[in-house]
Amino acid sequence: MEPLRPSNTAAFTAMLRAAHQIVDSAPRILDDPVSVGLVEDATHERIAAQRAALLSPQLMIPRAAVVLRSRYAEDLLAKAVAALPVPSTIVMSFMLPDADLSESEASAARTVADEAAKKGEPWLTRLRPIEFATRLSSLGFKEVVHLSPEEANDRYFAGRRDGLQAVHVAQMMSATN
Repeated sequence: MEPLRPSNTAAFTAMLRAAHQIVDSAPRILDDPVSVGLVEDATHERIAAQRAALLSPQLMIPRAAVVLRSRYAEDLLAKAVAALPVPSTIVMSFMLPDADLSESEASAARTVADEAAKKGEPWLTRLRPIEFATRLSSLGFKEVVHLSPEEANDRYFAGRRDGLQAVHVAQMMSATN
């Protein structure tokens, strides 16, 4: 990451959120009109010009992971605000090791990880859900919840006709102290 410059992965995330608004079919997992135009690569024109690439598995997989992470975090935040006072809750996405993935998901993960590393933002850790949950519990979090891809599909992606779905490679975990 370059000093005084925005994070490349944050800009990529913003573009993927905007792409969800423009290229994915209804229902949207995440309603985020602000993301369109937020960064240079997230304009309606740039996304429309990349439509075919954005609908490929190489970009559909990270887009599904990004919109799921954002929606899951928003849902938990809404619950926390409604139930004040509350303990602290963190929401994280994490990537599974290649050995736990299908070849297409492992390939997509390697591509994204290689690009992030080239831009100075390497992925340092990839964990299995049980390893991550155990680590969070050992740090003092009392409630650790793993949102599996199956549960995420039932909760957020049900009824979609465009193929966008929760992916196995990027999963969600929340932890409350």
